Amino acid sequence: MKEQRAHGRKLMHEQAYLADASMSSWVPVILIDISLSGISFASPAVLIDGGLRELHFRMPGSPRLHRALIHIVHNSTSGVPVGFKVGASFEEIGAETRDAIAGFLSKPVS
Repeated sequence: MKEQRAHGRKLMHEQAYLADASMSSWVPVILIDISLSGISFASPAVLIDGGLRELHFRMPGSPRLHRALIHIVHNSTSGVPVGFKVGASFEEIGAETRDAIAGFLSKPVS
């Protein structure tokens, strides 16, 4: 199957925090990969496709906390040992976050 993504993605393994739909509580998730247009992560619970959530995360090797509003695109049980793999597109990210993602994507894989 040919890759259909708008932007290249890069694997990562970082803890992040996802707000519930009411933005009143947060659940830890593990980031799996990232691109300029979206992100995937492992979640303990299935998330409603089409829902908007806030995600707080750090880029590998950086202490800076980034915030993004994400749009849930899909859920799957493949690719994660437990829980769900969630794919999301960025609905709203700041310029510094976009630059940090671009910098991470441009670094060679070690």
